[in-house]
Amino acid sequence: MSTRYVVDKQGAYVGGFGEGAPLPLGSIEVAEPPESADQPWLFPGWGPSPGRARRVEGEWRDGELLAIAAQLDALEEAEAGASPFDLLPGSRTGWLRYRGFVRNWVEGMPGYPNKSQRPKRPAGFLS
Repeated sequence: MSTRYVVDKQGAYVGGFGEGAPLPLGSIEVAEPPESADQPWLFPGWGPSPGRARRVEGEWRDGELLAIAAQLDALEEAEAGASPFDLLPGSRTGWLRYRGFVRNWVEGMPGYPNKSQRPKRPAGFLS
């Protein structure tokens, strides 16, 4: 028994149907299912999953917030006369400002979840 996969006219995945099962009216059959049910069909081919992009950006944001906390600690150590090995370029003010941008990198922000639009680290470092 084979499965038939269909999308609606806008490219939203409808589901898989067993052989002989009636397909929804107006549905379009595609060769294979998407990896994730929220991927749009782009006529032809599956587009990226918005849910996956949000998960990736959430993980990036969480990791950056940890890195920012470590950087702020390193800046405090440097101000106290120590030479922290993990000190990166940038001022305390720059890193605090960056932290605000990273915390706000969420659904609804312009460019989210496009990773090329992520906030940039102080001093031009790539993140």
